Parts: sequence; C-alpha cells; structure tokens
Amino acid sequence: MTDLEDSTRIIVPKQVVAKEVGGEMVLLDLERGSYFKLNVTAAALWRTMAAGQTLGEGVRQLGERFEAPEETLRREMALLLEDLMKERLVHLAPA
Repeated sequence: MTDLEDSTRIIVPKQVVAKEVGGEMVLLDLERGSYFKLNVTAAALWRTMAAGQTLGEGVRQLGERFEAPEETLRREMALLLEDLMKERLVHLAPA
C-alpha cells in the first residue's frame, strides 16, 4: 500500500471526467475509453479530493459524515487512491 500523508493532494488528468449516473459516481477516461465505478463512500472521497482538499481534510470530513473511525477511512482512502492511480485516473500532486 502507498504511504500517503495527510497533506497528500491529487491531480485529476484533464481527460478524466466524473459523472453521477443512476445515483452512482462513474469516472471515465476519455482517451482510453475506460471507466471506474465508485460506491457512495468512494464518491464522497472523490468529491473532496477532486475539489482540492488534502487526504487529511477528506478523512476528517468523511469521518464526521459517516461516523467512521479516521484510521479506517484513511486505510480505505489509500486503497482507493492506489486503484485510481493504477488506472491512471489520478496522480499525486507534488509536495
């Protein structure tokens, strides 16, 4: 698993668009024609980080929203970000 800091931010490549379809969030890479479906929690993470918030800010915000332990959310967010990076849907902003 990638070591991510609370100050980690993502960059969404310009060819990646996010759309809500039928109550679910879908990420689409327009160049590759691939897509990635997000569940409710993952979609909430996407919204916070795509808006420029840090991982730490997203964890705190989602912890309050879902009443979940921050450690659990941080671990789940790191796993999601790893998947999104593998699919080239995001990359990490330089520190």
